[in-house]
Amino acid sequence: MRFWRGDALFDMGRTDELVAWGDRLDEDRRSVTEDLFDVRLARGYHHEIVGTLGDWTSRHPLRERPHRQLMLALYRSGRSHDASIAYRRLRHRLVEQAGVEPAPATQSLHHRILAADPPVVTL
Repeated sequence: MRFWRGDALFDMGRTDELVAWGDRLDEDRRSVTEDLFDVRLARGYHHEIVGTLGDWTSRHPLRERPHRQLMLALYRSGRSHDASIAYRRLRHRLVEQAGVEPAPATQSLHHRILAADPPVVTL
């Protein structure tokens, strides 16, 4: 995964079939990368992945899963205020760009962070 650069099949022809296949590969890559973030969070590497998650959420500003992961990593790192800011930024983007509120799972995590629930909250 770390050697994958750019969009899948970017240097291939631009047929509809190849574009669709490349889009599926890109989505698979994003999902697998986010799965790896879950593993790192589960193993207690929240401090180490905050920066990477910040970069990832900047590149994928409307994907809620990595934003929840970032919020959790920040919270577990003792940065609950920053976790709340991350939620507010995501919510603003979702409302402004997509016209939707964050998913219930994202809202629930934010409420747990505000309530200072134990840092064992899960995604």
